[in-house]
Amino acid sequence: MNKKRKINVATKMTAFAIAGAVCLGSSLWIPGITAKAEAIRQEGTVIYGQSAGSLTVRKHGASADIPLGGASFSVYRIMELTPAVNVGDYASYKKADEFAEVLEGITPDDLGNYSSVQIEELAIDLKAAASENGVQPDGTAVTGEDGICNFTDLPLGYYLVVETEAPEGYVTGSPFLIAIPSTDNYNTEDAVGTSWVYDVEAEPKNAQVGIEKQLAGEEDGSVKEGDYVQYLITTAIPGYPDEYFNKDVTFTIRDIMSDGLQIQNSTNYPVVVKVGNVQIQEGADTYSVQAVETSGETPDLMIDFAKNFIKEHRLEEVTVNYYAKVTSKAITGIAGNSNSASLVYNHKNGETSTAEGTDVKVYTFELDILKFTDEEDAKALSGAKFELCSDPEFNNLIQSGISDSEGMIYFERLDAGTYYLKEVQSPKGYTLLANPIKIEIIADEAEGQATGTFTLKVDGKEVTTVNGEYISKIDAENGIATIAVENHKGFSLPATGGMGVALFFIIGAAGVVTVSVVVTKKMKKNL
Repeated sequence: MNKKRKINVATKMTAFAIAGAVCLGSSLWIPGITAKAEAIRQEGTVIYGQSAGSLTVRKHGASADIPLGGASFSVYRIMELTPAVNVGDYASYKKADEFAEVLEGITPDDLGNYSSVQIEELAIDLKAAASENGVQPDGTAVTGEDGICNFTDLPLGYYLVVETEAPEGYVTGSPFLIAIPSTDNYNTEDAVGTSWVYDVEAEPKNAQVGIEKQLAGEEDGSVKEGDYVQYLITTAIPGYPDEYFNKDVTFTIRDIMSDGLQIQNSTNYPVVVKVGNVQIQEGADTYSVQAVETSGETPDLMIDFAKNFIKEHRLEEVTVNYYAKVTSKAITGIAGNSNSASLVYNHKNGETSTAEGTDVKVYTFELDILKFTDEEDAKALSGAKFELCSDPEFNNLIQSGISDSEGMIYFERLDAGTYYLKEVQSPKGYTLLANPIKIEIIADEAEGQATGTFTLKVDGKEVTTVNGEYISKIDAENGIATIAVENHKGFSLPATGGMGVALFFIIGAAGVVTVSVVVTKKMKKNL
């Protein structure tokens, strides 16, 4: 009977499972499966007649519901099996010349009593021998979108199976051994083999590698110059097979920041690394931190883990909390100020790859004040001084400025929020604004995070994007809100006393009492 035998092959922290023995009528203990080796001598269960079989590899991630395409495998026959000719005879085996040295003194019966660690170590040694001796594989295959690849018409024997390329974002698994045919042991303690299976299936898993980055704490992505933005990186140390540690092993977290963000690593704003939810201090036996402001594609932050630390903490979650300061180089608009984390790791023994994380952006806005008069023909006014505060009592000054020759004041790198604009000095010949202006910059959000676009309200009324001069408007692309403020000419005071001062009191009312006193004193001096 030609049955199919499915074998689960784990790659994370444990050895790969292998199939049952093919020679001398004994079954092989499978790591992770508690069935014991039992001699098979019953009629009809001795290997004879059929001279070939097949191997089907079903590749998936942590869950069988995630098939992995693009995994490359090679198979090498390390022991040849010659079937029995007659019932009652026994099959014989021969070690392949290229692997004879590694297999010296090892019989199939020995393998039946090997532990999972011994099996994995042997597979690693056999893989090294194949590489060093330039042995050509007996077959190669690549998994399709369904995660399956097939090796057909394989002569009977023991095979070394090597994953040569892992799918993107995964680590190649350890080599493992498979036998064709295998006994049909079940995954229970008491199961014993009762027949031979010539079409064998294996299900090796891959350790996935990835990195995620997000804003931490209460950050919403809207920032102003001088803010300290907190970030959180989450990843995990891959479940590297033991063979990886025969060479250098790399696990390095990197972050590249735009010029408007300055990496921090100080007492108040430290880089905090946790592994398995335990804070780990920097050191020669753990990890090193490099936090230096750079430009271009050079990382501002690098966290490089030590080889032995990686080995001891395989599959453990790693989190990194750190800060960046928003600088005067921060840009406004939907382009945002980005920083992106990435992970450099070994995707196969001795070779590295890079996993890219999410590009996280923070946004800042600009508020432009346009001072003008339109009593006849509209024109810009210079010399008007404004203060921008975050409270209506004007106790918390954010920025101040004086209008230039084009009537402009630029309040740059503001975060979203409510502001109050007050004119504290008017151009010569013009009156001060009677009331402050309430300005609301409302950041548009998606899932609680700013997107770079915004809504503008002035004294409770929404301002739309329009074209034209001397009007309030928004430039969403560049993150600029323009508030057009009109000034009116003041009254001329007489050189000597009289109705000018009285009229000033009547029109100005209580808000101009201080000014009127100054004028009165000046008049008395001139008399």
